[in-house]
Formats: sequence, structure tokens, C-alpha cells
Amino acid sequence: MITIDSVDTGERRQFQHYTARHVKAKTTVEPGPGASTPASVEQTDGWYLDLPGFASQPVGSPGYVSAAATEQIDYRSNGSVKPRAATQ
Repeated sequence: MITIDSVDTGERRQFQHYTARHVKAKTTVEPGPGASTPASVEQTDGWYLDLPGFASQPVGSPGYVSAAATEQIDYRSNGSVKPRAATQ
């Protein structure tokens, strides 16, 4: 189980023509019985832009997961930060 708890701090900064938002996230990996993926906790603190025309994923979500092909990965996202819809 991969759980991401994210919080939008409400802080904003201008970056050229975009507004960046300050987000803190905690990613917890809890392996099931017999899994080869190790347990871990990672905390991130960063500034994020929502760029028009790009589909986004939840802040802090893993861009890759190092797991054997035989393992099942369950993903849960909590907190105030949700992915933005892509614009056409």
C-alpha cells in the first residue's frame, strides 16, 4: 500500500506568468506479507505549478515504483491536494 498525505499550505508565489503553490507531502510505503518492496516514509516540501494542457498526478505520487512484476500495488491519496484536470 502506498499512501500519500498532502497539504496545500495556502502559500503562493509568482513564477513568471504562473502562480506556484506550496505543498507538503508524506509518502508511506507499507509492504504486504512476502512483498519484496521495503517499507519507507518520505517527506517532500516543494512549490508546484499547474500548467495548462498537461494532465497532472497527485503531488508526491511516485513517478516510478520499484517492485517485482508479481506484486500488487495499492495506491491511496489523502489530504487537501488533488490532481488538476487537463485542459483541452
